[in-house]
Amino acid sequence: MKNSVIFILLVIVALTACMKDFGNKEEMNKPVTTETFDIIAESGLKHYMSLPPNTTWRDLDVFYLEGIEKYRDRPELDNFKCAAIIFMVNMYNLLGDQSDEATDRINYYAQEMSRLRNCNPEVLYAMLMRMQAHWKPSKIARVASVGYNNSVRVFKLLDKQSPSYTKREKGMEDLKSLFEKKN
Repeated sequence: MKNSVIFILLVIVALTACMKDFGNKEEMNKPVTTETFDIIAESGLKHYMSLPPNTTWRDLDVFYLEGIEKYRDRPELDNFKCAAIIFMVNMYNLLGDQSDEATDRINYYAQEMSRLRNCNPEVLYAMLMRMQAHWKPSKIARVASVGYNNSVRVFKLLDKQSPSYTKREKGMEDLKSLFEKKN
């Protein structure tokens, strides 16, 4: 029961983090429709939410690469990218794999997440912490800055009373600490 509740909360957080339009408050005030997450359902990404047995981050990585090619012209492609990266990091333990292959993929996904207009700062920060041993501080700062700026749009729209606000605020502060000049 406890695992089910945790799983449901993770899914809600992932989907909330991957909402579609962040520059237009009118769009954000519209009720969430099935259109909002069609790409998640249509692509089959929901299958990975259930943590199928014998499935690894590598399986989701292949699925991701196929999905970005297949859905490259879809306006909600960022939702697919964000959700898949969150699942790889939070549910499939990509960061726990110390192999060169995993490090290479974290390199890719950290840069990818930072460029998303719905960047998840908590996930990006975790990936940047892993990349500190592999990247120059200037690259960490640059990727953190891009991610921070993309995260601000979503952050401004969050309800300050929601549990995700505090988590997102912490992620924003963590990212900012990676590029802000120390006095």
